[in-house]
Amino acid sequence: MSSDNKLKVLITEAVQEALVEGIVPKVRVVVNGQEVPFGDGEHLEELYKTYEGLSKVRDSYPKGSGVRQTYSHACTRLRKLLETISKKSTVENS
Repeated sequence: MSSDNKLKVLITEAVQEALVEGIVPKVRVVVNGQEVPFGDGEHLEELYKTYEGLSKVRDSYPKGSGVRQTYSHACTRLRKLLETISKKSTVENS
């Protein structure tokens, strides 16, 4: 392996670790009654559906209300998780 390839591998590993900091590797989640790896396509679909549902519930409450703020916070956290997982899978597929 050339030094350029070694450097590329090291950089890729460092970026992957930074992107998924806080996510335990090899975690499995249950989607539709089946275990799938964390960040798998089925898992992402389920997270997107959850985000859409939370957004709709959030939007049903008046702006400035405590309940809307709680849903908004949950939406923000879920959106950031989705971005992190998407970045991770993009890096892995490169």
